[in-house]
Amino acid sequence: DKINDTVANLHTPLSSITEYKRNVYEARLDFANSMCPGGILSAELSDALTTVKGLLDLDERVTDAMHMAAFGDAYRKSVFEAMGSTGIIPQEYAGFLTKLRERLMLTEKDAADLFHSAIGTKVKPMVIKLLLENDRANMTPEQESQKYGTDMGEDLINAANKGNLGMGVANNFMGECMNMVDFYTENNIAVRKEVGTKTVEKKVTEGGEEKTVTEEVPVFETTYPVNAFQLKVQKNEKDLENLYRNYLANSFMCEDKAQAARYEKQKAAFGGILGLSPNEMERIGGSIGGIVYDNYVKQVTQTKSKLDQQDMMFLANIKTKLGMSDKDCEVLLLEGQRKLARNQIQTIMALTGENKAKAIRAFREECTANGVDIVGDLNIEQPRVDMMMKMDVEYAINNGDTDAMEDIQEGYALTQEGFQELLTGMVLAKVGKYITSIQADIREGKEANALFYIRQLIKYITMFDEDMDIGLEELDAIERKKVIAIYRAASDAVPAELEALTATLG
Repeated sequence: DKINDTVANLHTPLSSITEYKRNVYEARLDFANSMCPGGILSAELSDALTTVKGLLDLDERVTDAMHMAAFGDAYRKSVFEAMGSTGIIPQEYAGFLTKLRERLMLTEKDAADLFHSAIGTKVKPMVIKLLLENDRANMTPEQESQKYGTDMGEDLINAANKGNLGMGVANNFMGECMNMVDFYTENNIAVRKEVGTKTVEKKVTEGGEEKTVTEEVPVFETTYPVNAFQLKVQKNEKDLENLYRNYLANSFMCEDKAQAARYEKQKAAFGGILGLSPNEMERIGGSIGGIVYDNYVKQVTQTKSKLDQQDMMFLANIKTKLGMSDKDCEVLLLEGQRKLARNQIQTIMALTGENKAKAIRAFREECTANGVDIVGDLNIEQPRVDMMMKMDVEYAINNGDTDAMEDIQEGYALTQEGFQELLTGMVLAKVGKYITSIQADIREGKEANALFYIRQLIKYITMFDEDMDIGLEELDAIERKKVIAIYRAASDAVPAELEALTATLG
């Protein structure tokens, strides 16, 4: 009262008095901070500040902001210290943080904001790790580099399994998801509040008889004050949806019943932590069939190159469980076949020689059987397609398989004219090389070497000579007679081949 009377007698503007009081209190806060290098007020200093605040009669909103500015960092640092290396605040520390908040004169809201800020700092790297884990399972290093704007280098751990979300990768992903859920649960971050009521029916027994009654029960909503969406670590709006979608997919695929039950129980919590609404989670869950198919196909690629009867039965079971339409299943199954085919391409390209040519032929036949268009469905670069087709043709020629040409043309989706043009160019190039080698070996007297190329030449003569000009005019009359003589002298000369060679070059 005396202070108020003195202020009134001074006839000083209220704004000036308020500013003076603020300066006095700010000076006391600075003094208190200087006495506590660690930022934690002693009980005595806290009581003294409370007394000064009462005497000065400052607006609570003013002093609350001043307390936040003066002691907020100290409180946030204490939250980190309470988390320790595990990130989980022990139960006994919760009471300590409450007492510390009171001593530092922070409001409950400001303390909660500081707590959530500290939580966000811990959660952010967890989400980033999950996003990278998810991308590494589904992207090439080039795609990752393009997305993140930096050279991701070679993933030495997963290089052998790139594109295959095997059980090891899936377990790592789900383990990280569960770690994040546990972090939220143990630190009591979720806020559960009543948002309304609903009427439910239940069975009761009265007078020895069972009957159905209705009652009003509360409806609760759980929110997450700190979530991945707020932290803005995602590169695009679909990243967090993809995390949740893959969580559901791996949950569905889990063979450990206890773990599967745990994943199922925590799916709403994980979605909330990501910042997804219940409606968004429901929508994503409705599209889970495609992810389940995708992950299953990726696992299959680790051990085999195509889906067998057992795989088809499993996929049919998924269709039943998820209530998928026949049309959706057909689309997903075809896409699964395409993914298998793309994975096979990488393996085939690592082969060499006849093994590679043989694998290309088997690959083409399998794609045809499964309704996969090598050119239209697999996004293979045209030079690679041309190389595959040439090796396919060459393999057929080397094995005398004249019937394969039509299948090759259809397998690579070429018109008859287009295929004939490519085939003619290839044959002329091959035959030209053989003739050049034969001529050189004959001139140098290397008849044994020439015999090898003559045998190759015979394959093209017996398969194409009547249908197309294969460039034999490069051989003069003397060379032609010499070629026939060298092959006739071979101990293993085949009469039919000799006859064809003689008829063509005679």
